[in-house]
Amino acid sequence: MVIEKSHHFHFRLFDTRELGALSLMLAIVYFGEGLVSIFIPVYFWNLGFPIWKILGFYFLNAIYFILFTIVLLPLMKRMSDKMMIAISVPFLIGYFLFLNGIEQFSSFFWIAPIFLAIHMLFLNVGYNLDFSCATQKGREGHDVGIRYLTGSLSQFLSPLFGGVLIASFGFHTSFIVAVIIFFFSIIPLFFVQKRKIANHLSILELVRSLSSDNKNFNISSIGYASEIMIGRVLWPIFIFLMVQSTEELGGMVSIGLLFGALVTYLSGFFFDKGKVKLLLIGSAGLYSIMWFVRMFIRGAGAIFGSHIVGNAINSGLMVTWVSEYYARAHASENPSMFILSREILYQITRVFFLPLLMALSLFIPLEFFFPICFAIAGLFTTFFAFATKKESLRTSN
Repeated sequence: MVIEKSHHFHFRLFDTRELGALSLMLAIVYFGEGLVSIFIPVYFWNLGFPIWKILGFYFLNAIYFILFTIVLLPLMKRMSDKMMIAISVPFLIGYFLFLNGIEQFSSFFWIAPIFLAIHMLFLNVGYNLDFSCATQKGREGHDVGIRYLTGSLSQFLSPLFGGVLIASFGFHTSFIVAVIIFFFSIIPLFFVQKRKIANHLSILELVRSLSSDNKNFNISSIGYASEIMIGRVLWPIFIFLMVQSTEELGGMVSIGLLFGALVTYLSGFFFDKGKVKLLLIGSAGLYSIMWFVRMFIRGAGAIFGSHIVGNAINSGLMVTWVSEYYARAHASENPSMFILSREILYQITRVFFLPLLMALSLFIPLEFFFPICFAIAGLFTTFFAFATKKESLRTSN
């Protein structure tokens, strides 16, 4: 048994049942989100929102996340990880309900990202803390690989179903179906052990953690936080503008997830064998090249091939990088603070990064805007390689 000596935080032996419950919970959430999440930028586009306003929605989400982290930190210190995960689900449901009403009530555009921010805060901190405890040191790659494999296999058909559902019945029906599915995601939590988050969390400790620990991993986190905004917001809009069909968009995403699932487990296996540097540098380099290639592709066939290959590479990259994330959480003096500092760093990065993209969209025509953004994504993807640089982590005495 590996025990965290300071602050009464404990890691315990690998628990297959608990990891299975966590994976099942995430799989249900992923399936529900897969029906609509990839289409949300397209939903905004179909409502007539310009690119800058769509990006502004996620900018608001980042601002709200930072604010609610400060406001809710005293409450989070008194909560268990299990409670945080459970509470996150109603906020996810509220988020989709407010999204569903934006067309009728424009003020919901400002309210929906509040619910998304609180959902992300509770789920990401609670889930990552729980998963970090449930994994065994030295087997992070295996456990993360299984988690991504389960998520990909459970989710890979949902974008296709979502695309057909949207084309047949519209976005509103799809949102309601997703909300119903989210209710079932709470059931696996009955099989998860309750743990208290570290009770000494503070804003001062959070700032200190960001400024002094894991500086190289911070750089890779900045790359992740930036690149994923282009991949999840702008890339789906680009595909939709090329194919003009939610069914085709959903089909591409589904097949991409299936191919990605084939890569995830192998990446986790090689991570545990000590091939971290090779995997991270290799997959980051290949995925960066893929983003630069996307600057020049046109036509449904080329886009389809780019998405399939890119998703397979990205799956390997993310399993390796997330495995390194959990390995560092295990080695950290304060795993709770490490996890929370990652989440806040992502949002701080987006507060500065998203206005840059918003400004570009205002002054550059779309035919040039997308290639420029893909080049930016390619640049930030190279930042993942900084995670291979080890640094002196504070350890318990």
